[in-house]
Amino acid sequence: MSLPISIADAPSSEARSWRGDVWRLAEGQHVNATRKLVDSFEEQAALEAELEESKPRYPAECAGLHYLLFTPFRYRTTPYRGSRFRAAGFTHGVYYGSQEVETAVSEISHHRMRTFRDTPSVRPPDNAALFTAFRVTAMSARAIDLSAPPFLAHADLWTAPDDYTPCQAIADSARRAGVEIVLSQSVRDPYRRRNVNVLTCTAFVTPEPDAFQTWEIQASLTDAWAIREFPRLALEFDWASTSGEGRPA
Repeated sequence: MSLPISIADAPSSEARSWRGDVWRLAEGQHVNATRKLVDSFEEQAALEAELEESKPRYPAECAGLHYLLFTPFRYRTTPYRGSRFRAAGFTHGVYYGSQEVETAVSEISHHRMRTFRDTPSVRPPDNAALFTAFRVTAMSARAIDLSAPPFLAHADLWTAPDDYTPCQAIADSARRAGVEIVLSQSVRDPYRRRNVNVLTCTAFVTPEPDAFQTWEIQASLTDAWAIREFPRLALEFDWASTSGEGRPA
C-alpha cells in the first residue's frame, strides 16, 4: 500500500541516534541438531563446516559476526515468505529483536500459537520447547521510532495485527534514507513494549551476544506459558492478548 504523503519521506528527516539492548530467541535445539548424526565432536565440527559452505553467503558487512547475528541477513537469494518489516520475495533481511526479554518471549509465544492455529492437523506437543534468549547491543546514528512523533499519528498502520504492508513500506523508505534501526511498538506483547528491528549488520556494537538465558515455552491454540529458571520468571499469554484482539485486565 502507499504510505500517507506526510509520512512517506519522514525517515530521511526524522532519523535520530539510538543505542540499546536487543533481545532475541532461538530454539535451543540449534546447538545439538547435528550432534546425533555423528560419533564425535570433531566429526560434528566437520559436518557443521560442510553445512555452512552449502548455505547462502551472508552480506559482506556481516563478516566476523556470530551466526546468531548474521543468520537473518543471509537468505536474500532464496524466496522469503514475508513478515512485518520484510516483504515476501528476494528481499533484504531484518533482525527482529526486542528491548525487553519478556517482549521477545511474547513474540515467540504468539507465533507458536499461530502455527498450531494455522495447521490444525498438527497437534501441539505435550512437552515444552527449549529456547535460548540472547542479548546484543545495537547502535546507529540513523534510527527511527514508529512509537514517537511524527510516526505516532499513524500508529494504526504500524500496529495492525495482520496487515504488514505499511510496515514493509516504511522499512523500504527507511533503507533508502540510510536508516539502520526501526523501533516499533510490539503488537504481540500484552504491555506493548518496544521491538528493535535491525536493518543491517553494521548496527551491531559487538560481534557476538553478551548474555544468554534459557527458556521453556509451551503453546497451544489458545494460550502459552514460558518459564525462565534463573533468575526465576514465569509468564502466561493467551491468544487475545498477543494477537492484537485484546489487552490484559
